[in-house]
Amino acid sequence: MLVSVLAGCGERELGPLAIEVGHGDPFVPVAEGAPLGFDTGAQAGYHFLINVRASGLARPGDPENAGDLDNPITQLWAYDEDGGGALLTLDPQVYALGYASRGGAYELGPHILQMFRRPEELAGHRIRIRVRVRDSAGRDAVAERTVSAFHATP
Repeated sequence: MLVSVLAGCGERELGPLAIEVGHGDPFVPVAEGAPLGFDTGAQAGYHFLINVRASGLARPGDPENAGDLDNPITQLWAYDEDGGGALLTLDPQVYALGYASRGGAYELGPHILQMFRRPEELAGHRIRIRVRVRDSAGRDAVAERTVSAFHATP
């Protein structure tokens, strides 16, 4: 026996999907050209901790369940603007995690953006951070910020 239950008629109208690049927990926006510290990772790599704020998501997903099919897909890249725009990540780093509701918007929470360069090749450089979010309705939003990198944990 197949049972179907409808919760209501029609679908809600979605507003525009918008995202913002930040760091910290809670979210702190990153201004264009602002200094941003990178850290030394456990396996001798170097990374920024990036947070993303989103509004207009079709569904925020579930931050406690990485397997939730409604979780937005978040991709992170880093480019060295002082090194000819070279890609610093192997590929986009992809997170399929839900966003938590905070202050009328949704936040991903701090996540690692790994960069494959030595600290002396990053410190003092302008690094362009690119973020792309695809929500469960298949809509994309992209945001970029260029930061002045410094080694926060030498």
